Amino acid sequence: MSSQVKLDRTKVTVIRKGESAMPDDDGFIEGDPSYLLGVVWELTKDAWAFRGEDAERRLQRHIVNIQRRSVS
Repeated sequence: MSSQVKLDRTKVTVIRKGESAMPDDDGFIEGDPSYLLGVVWELTKDAWAFRGEDAERRLQRHIVNIQRRSVS
């Protein structure tokens, strides 16, 4: 049985900041596909590490070639 903590939500303070406080950064990263894939791969490994698992262990090593289907 897990212990549950009840939060008193009546004492929560919400501070609303206007758009002037928000940065203009939209999160867009410029780069070629290999660089962008590398960035996403690092994030993927970090996400799996939070779960206590190794992302590289789950890779399918028997796939050697991927072919795209032609659209007719």
